Amino acid sequence: TAVDPVPIPDLGGIYIAQLIVNDGTYNSLPKTVMITVQAITGPPMVNAGPNQTIQLPVSTVNLQGSVTFDGLPNSTITSLWSEVSGPGTVTFGDATQPATTATFPETGIYVLKLTGSSMGYSASSEVTITVQTPPVVVDAGPPQTIYLPVAIANLQGSGSVAGQPNAVIATLWSEVSGPATATFQDATEPVTEVSLPKPGVYDLRLTGTSSGYTQTSDVAITVVENSAPTATAGPTQTIELPSNRVTLDGSVSDDGLPSGILNVQWSEVSGPPGAPPVTFSNPSQQIGSGTTGTPIPATTVTTSATFSVAGVYLL
Repeated sequence: TAVDPVPIPDLGGIYIAQLIVNDGTYNSLPKTVMITVQAITGPPMVNAGPNQTIQLPVSTVNLQGSVTFDGLPNSTITSLWSEVSGPGTVTFGDATQPATTATFPETGIYVLKLTGSSMGYSASSEVTITVQTPPVVVDAGPPQTIYLPVAIANLQGSGSVAGQPNAVIATLWSEVSGPATATFQDATEPVTEVSLPKPGVYDLRLTGTSSGYTQTSDVAITVVENSAPTATAGPTQTIELPSNRVTLDGSVSDDGLPSGILNVQWSEVSGPPGAPPVTFSNPSQQIGSGTTGTPIPATTVTTSATFSVAGVYLL
């Protein structure tokens, strides 16, 4: 019966209100008004956007959040970003905007929350941002085989940070396993020499570290005992002048290491005092296939030797 009643509908829909005025005797003609009530279907719909992964030095991401509300016209919606967890404090460009930026101080996994509120309703959504250190790339170089008694290998290691040619990386060589202790000329340099004193297989490791991220690479160095070649110069011979030439039939053999080649050299060790040098027809010869590790069986190496004066010669 109030002149200005306030209707309070409990459901959304279209309502018809009717007004009749009475002067104590007569009623006025009814007047009607249509009232449309929009129903509130629930809290805001909040989406924090997709999970993202970045690599330092990139430390900022674009957050693509959204907050919508199926409420009354012109209703106010508020948004707020917050950090749920992470190794450091996140800095938001504008924490009150669903679409904004977030900057991360260090590597790790961060969980961020976007909360939307309107008319006493609120909802939230979370997103995970992973901040990685760029991968360290380490290469210990190719495997090698070296031969005693020269037991020094030239290590050709390398270390870098992917996508950052000027990044600082610390490297260190170490021995994982082997028959004896490896001695590095400079264990902190990726390219260096290492002494390996005994035959066997040595497993050497190059470790690279940058910004707390570590990577390793191993290389096998095989040290082989190289046996000395064998040589015989042939039987002792005697000639009488004026015959001054002999044929020498020597013999050589080898285990084929390190090169699979033997260089044969005939020479004069001693002769009569003041005698001219002995002349060899074929003083230098090369024997073998050139394939490392292929044994060279006993092979005859022939030459002739010419003498100028009588005497005893040692060849």
